[in-house]
Amino acid sequence: MILVGAAMVCVATLVAQTGDTLTAAPLDDVMVTANKMAQKQSQSGKVITVINKATIAQNATKNLSQILQEQAGITVNGALNNLGTNLTLYTRGSSLGRTLILLDGTPAYDPSLIGNEFDLNLLNLQQIERIEIARGAQSTLYGSDAIGGVINIITRAESNKPIAADLMASYGSFNTFSANANVYGASKKLNYGLRYGKIKSDGFSSAKDKTGNANFDDDGYNGDNARADLGYQISNALSAKTYLQYNRYKTDVDGGIFVDDKDYTSANKSLMSGAQLQYKKGWL
Repeated sequence: MILVGAAMVCVATLVAQTGDTLTAAPLDDVMVTANKMAQKQSQSGKVITVINKATIAQNATKNLSQILQEQAGITVNGALNNLGTNLTLYTRGSSLGRTLILLDGTPAYDPSLIGNEFDLNLLNLQQIERIEIARGAQSTLYGSDAIGGVINIITRAESNKPIAADLMASYGSFNTFSANANVYGASKKLNYGLRYGKIKSDGFSSAKDKTGNANFDDDGYNGDNARADLGYQISNALSAKTYLQYNRYKTDVDGGIFVDDKDYTSANKSLMSGAQLQYKKGWL
């Protein structure tokens, strides 16, 4: 009886410990998009969603437009189509170009488009650290382009080590190959980052073959992403950073819904650079 009682006590203790583990509260995400200052998500009165690195890693087979399409209140037309499809983003029913895209806090635009929008095909999901989404009008802080909301894409990964690296490669349907290499680190007051990503796919024909024997060709995709970051901690509260980013892609395009075109292609490329001084007052 004594042995049985002792065993029951041990089992009860283990169950209690397991229960405590399962009910542990997750840490509150820190975001900066709501008021341009770092604060905990629970302290903001705005509707904010933070897509962290763990969530991005769990969806490694998707692209940026597919991740955004799955968020409440956001619609990305073309997100589930062939790679390289024209993408149009809407937040809470706002018109085209009224959702501001930020890249590390800096507005990103595509001058080749007329609606103030940004081509999401130019960004590689595996080079993104986290995504902050602020729904609803944010024009007081960000101007008229933020009537529908703001999507802040943070790319910089940080490390306290002199050098850190991560590599990722995947292969899937339609001979889709993706590879990413990131090298980053910090030494005293200096920090840096170098990133390169490649996506290549044979794709499929976006046009529908009504006859079944027209032998429509596949619409392939080939894209590259490269970025370099350099930052310096001037003081405990003041830091400076600069970056240079180059993105390009080329994709095959059909002549219409039911019309194939073996020679029609579309291409886009972007070169962005910027510098920023950041002052942080207080600590979380």
